[in-house]
Amino acid sequence: RRISEVAEHEVPDLLRFLGNHGFRLGVEVEAVELSRGAGTFTVRVGGEDVAMSVEVARKIWIDA
Repeated sequence: RRISEVAEHEVPDLLRFLGNHGFRLGVEVEAVELSRGAGTFTVRVGGEDVAMSVEVARKIWIDA
């Protein structure tokens, strides 16, 4: 799957975090783990595992 859009109304800190971890429009991502107990979602971007809150993950739209 590929990143299609990030909520553009989000604060610059979130966009900077995503950019620093390789998130770009069109980049492939792979779901690694959803930890409901911890409230985290881990994805693999460019070979790097990136953990984020479920709240942050919901702000990233993915195309199939």
